Amino acid sequence: KLNGEDALVFGSSDGAVHAIQPRTGKPIWSFGFSRRGLNVTPVIKDNVVYMSHGEEQWADNDATMGAVVAIDGSQQGDITATGSKWMLREVMNVRTTPVVIGDKLYQFDDRAGLWIFDTKTGKQPFNKGSRPRYDMKIGRGMFGSPLYADGKIYACSTSGDFWILQPDDTEKTGVKVVMRQVRLNTEVNASPIVSHGRIYLATDDGIFC
Repeated sequence: KLNGEDALVFGSSDGAVHAIQPRTGKPIWSFGFSRRGLNVTPVIKDNVVYMSHGEEQWADNDATMGAVVAIDGSQQGDITATGSKWMLREVMNVRTTPVVIGDKLYQFDDRAGLWIFDTKTGKQPFNKGSRPRYDMKIGRGMFGSPLYADGKIYACSTSGDFWILQPDDTEKTGVKVVMRQVRLNTEVNASPIVSHGRIYLATDDGIFC
């Protein structure tokens, strides 16, 4: 619900994020984001829509590639100029859906780098450097999305490195490594899922439980 109204929110092939009424199809708002189609699934919390892409920016005068944005979902109409609560450019993510845990957004980029953002400001609380960058890496690439369950983040890189991470503000990277299963010896493009206390992961060679 956005402002108490049922909404279907999605990234479209036109490069914009749209919100529509699910029963009528009536547009609520649109936010121009990328000059190519969007493949990431948006995440919503408290009227804010979090979204990312790894393509050219919507604006013609912006030559950077990739971005993560927090969109004010309480607005209406074309909110391209007014809808961004914060945006960080040059975060290259074409496929992976972020997760929101408490007041932080956890986003893996295409190179399996984990970026952690403050949901209200977009700042990186664990990055002590002078330039934006990932807080840690879990492999060479990542297509699947992370899963948050039982207070932990389950994620797997394309090279088969499977990680269980726990958000922890006392760690310099913002997460504690609970477990790392190195090399499942297969390519992984899927996202882990959970059911009845078990984690399932589909790979090129089979399904792990």
